[in-house]
Amino acid sequence: MTTINASGIVVARGGRTILDSVSFDVAAGEVVGVVGPNGAGKSTLLRVLAGDLAPDDGAVSLAGEDVAAATVQRLARLRSFVGPLSVSDVLFRVGDVVAMGRHPGRADGNAELDGQLVAQAMARVDVDHLADRELRTLSSGEQQRVNLARAIAQQSPVILLDEPTSALDVAHQEMVMAVLRNLAGQGGAVVAVLHDLNLAAAHTDRVLLLDGGVSVACGPARDVLTGPRLSTAYATPMEVIDHPFRDCPLVLTSGR
Repeated sequence: MTTINASGIVVARGGRTILDSVSFDVAAGEVVGVVGPNGAGKSTLLRVLAGDLAPDDGAVSLAGEDVAAATVQRLARLRSFVGPLSVSDVLFRVGDVVAMGRHPGRADGNAELDGQLVAQAMARVDVDHLADRELRTLSSGEQQRVNLARAIAQQSPVILLDEPTSALDVAHQEMVMAVLRNLAGQGGAVVAVLHDLNLAAAHTDRVLLLDGGVSVACGPARDVLTGPRLSTAYATPMEVIDHPFRDCPLVLTSGR
């Protein structure tokens, strides 16, 4: 079942085309990684999917609903969105920040369930021991995991994340990607912008490669992440080999 459908997305700003007729879809149960060089249009695409930015052309539907026609309240039910990391100085406690993810569902009136979902979300990304800390006292990586916990607590069918592993150590990168896989396994549709090509190769079902606002390729990592294609997109020599320990490609910069 298709949960996310983007058709012919065009975004232009200041005389420059940022996204040029980008189309793709994501099924329930899938994790799709969006990769590409700086300025490729990755974050812009995620904002269009979230309904935070209206495209100049094209359309997006989430769970069969037209994003352009959805209210802010309805969008909050349809998708959770974690933007790029911005270290916060707010005074809120971690537990309160994660509980904000339950705001769209609080109309259901089950405070006990809300509390359980918040506690579970914090435990899943290893921030439950930080519940009483102020967000501003945490490291950037800890804050990033708190924001992910908030999105998990939201319990939406679509999860959109912009660089969810950028500030994380290796162990927490693997943990977060495993959590995203688990969310998809529970029926969610996950789209994550990733700069680490090897995380994308190891942990996603499909990869969308953007370059200059154009969809270069979309498909399984083995099909999309090829040496010639990546070398062109990133303007640096790259080679792709079989990963020695995982059933996925391994991307290397060749240094030539």
